[in-house]
Amino acid sequence: MLLQTNYTGPERRVAGISTYMNRRTNLRKPIRPMNILPLLDVSAFQPPQRFILAIAAYCAAEKDRADALGVATPFETEEGQAALAAMADQFWPEIDELAGLVREMVALEPAYVVLRGLGFNRYPQPVRDSLVLALTRGVGKPTDHNKDKRVLWPVRPRVEEVRKTIDYKTTFSEEAGEAPLHSDSAFAPEPERYNALFVVKQAREGGMSVLLNVPRLVDELARTVEGRECIEILRKNEFPFRVPDAFFKGERIITAPVLSDNVFVRFRYDCLMAGFALREDLRTNERLWAIEHFREKAETSEGRIFYQLQDDEAIVMDNHLMLHARTDFEDLDRHLIRVRMHAA
Repeated sequence: MLLQTNYTGPERRVAGISTYMNRRTNLRKPIRPMNILPLLDVSAFQPPQRFILAIAAYCAAEKDRADALGVATPFETEEGQAALAAMADQFWPEIDELAGLVREMVALEPAYVVLRGLGFNRYPQPVRDSLVLALTRGVGKPTDHNKDKRVLWPVRPRVEEVRKTIDYKTTFSEEAGEAPLHSDSAFAPEPERYNALFVVKQAREGGMSVLLNVPRLVDELARTVEGRECIEILRKNEFPFRVPDAFFKGERIITAPVLSDNVFVRFRYDCLMAGFALREDLRTNERLWAIEHFREKAETSEGRIFYQLQDDEAIVMDNHLMLHARTDFEDLDRHLIRVRMHAA
């Protein structure tokens, strides 16, 4: 494993790890947290040929069914995931050991890990996507995005594909451009614990990942009177989240605190603003001020990590503790695969 420090400027000095880790290890309180990028090099950990052949044979045999369901690989269904687990147990049991290591690393500060050298892109699309699923299903239980069996969600610009759909508004994962800091499934009754992104093709320019550990952000906020007031408002009040069209499952809006003990953070600014438009009774000055204050502090926090994910790399993060974003890009060929997972 490699640990890469990430500095936001030449004047930055570090004197320890964050206060969030201190509470778990009883270390001395630091002056300022150290920004660390955990990198796990898995280039020497490759799938055996028997596993690849078994996956390819299943994908070929079930191709018509996968096409009918509109999924990238037949392993996305519940039945397919069970078959994939059986194949892994028989031909590549070490994949679950790797997934367990990933899960253990994500449980530590700073609540995410980058996997380098996966090598999945060397295989045809159905096999590549099945390998992504084989790894992530060991981390947690993958969820579909819209009751459509699609647990492997393509993150790529596709505005032209949905332009003909009446009253359909694209979401971050369907657009080029910048995506501000947010947590995934903030609009869901139970946001998934884990979020994974695998890079099929990175943008030629831009599209850099931005990561922010929210317990650290809350520590920063708690240093001022305004910050403490913001934390209290976000914890003690219900906020409306409008469900984007891409993930609509019957309920258009849900209400929940932005900060809580169960799900430490759920935050997506555009869903909140759209939610306030539908729930005027919740659109109070106090709530609006708290959202804007939290957003401003997050977008300017010194705790943000900037990293350009490369082709064949993946990142797995704790979606209950992390906000993530991406910088602006225009390359319409940029393509990532996202998998969201509940804790198993």
